[in-house]
Amino acid sequence: MKLSRKDFLKLCAGAGVSLAAPAIRAQGAYPSHPIHLVVPFEAGGTTDVLARLLVSGWAGSLGGNIIIDNKPGASGNIGTNYVAHAAKNGETLLYGTISTFVLNAGLYKKLPFDPIKDFSFAGMVVQIPIVLVVSPQLGVHDFQGFVKLLKDHPGKYNFGSAGVGSSAHIACQLLLEMTGTQAVHVPYKGNIGALNAIISGDVAFGVSSIPSAEQLVKNGKLQALAAISAQRLAQFPDLPTTDELGLKGYDAYAWNAVAAPAGTPEPVMEKLNATLHQALQSPSLAQKLRNAGVVPLPDYTRVQTLDYVKRELAKWIPIVRKSGASLG
Repeated sequence: MKLSRKDFLKLCAGAGVSLAAPAIRAQGAYPSHPIHLVVPFEAGGTTDVLARLLVSGWAGSLGGNIIIDNKPGASGNIGTNYVAHAAKNGETLLYGTISTFVLNAGLYKKLPFDPIKDFSFAGMVVQIPIVLVVSPQLGVHDFQGFVKLLKDHPGKYNFGSAGVGSSAHIACQLLLEMTGTQAVHVPYKGNIGALNAIISGDVAFGVSSIPSAEQLVKNGKLQALAAISAQRLAQFPDLPTTDELGLKGYDAYAWNAVAAPAGTPEPVMEKLNATLHQALQSPSLAQKLRNAGVVPLPDYTRVQTLDYVKRELAKWIPIVRKSGASLG
């Protein structure tokens, strides 16, 4: 006897069989394949190092293998675009930054992805405090002397960054605006090049993350003048913050977040958020991250992460555009 579709559905319902069961089981089994966490910058840089630290603690709570996949280029846009258009199954994720999700939207006239519409945010990972560093050859020993030097010689001195539109570039532009000073931007191909230029005295100053600057400051190759943070940093407890120095609201720290392609199933996104939260609360991983000079952010829900990125877009895009920085 051949059953009609209607009779078949009645028979399934009567037997208590759900036709959605295979889909539910598939979602519950996530992850059933290795997950590729795309880092849109080169291996060995700050973003890559932090992503690998995260994976060391997250893979266990997620219950699957996580592979770091470096896809650098175009200020992070190549890797970011790759994830935006990847399969919506939770097997390709983005370890993104303030540059990939925010600054690039102000630097490029048109991006091949929308930082909000094309992603589903799993959660925040860390904040990355930065410090103002100067060349020891500059001859200033505190923030007040630094600002006075720039004011006495408008446009004479220059600053280095990891490139046009990098977070370091924009942070320095905001510093100049808030202090009423002028300096010339010199872009380099990466943070290491910029720091080496400050050490040699080719440029006068710049900003840097703690992981990149800590040993250079402690070895006397760079001089730190201020923590660009609302609170003092554990690595430099004697370094005054920009809040203490009168620059209220100068919150120019960088940050990292994890996202998947928009449309990734809700159960997958919920598991990503829950396990990310669990990993970042782990004392061992939290300590590793703090030792690297960053602040773990375990308490962000998916909605809070999305709202955070939206606020950052509203804050930084006008600053980027006012700076005149452009990458096409």
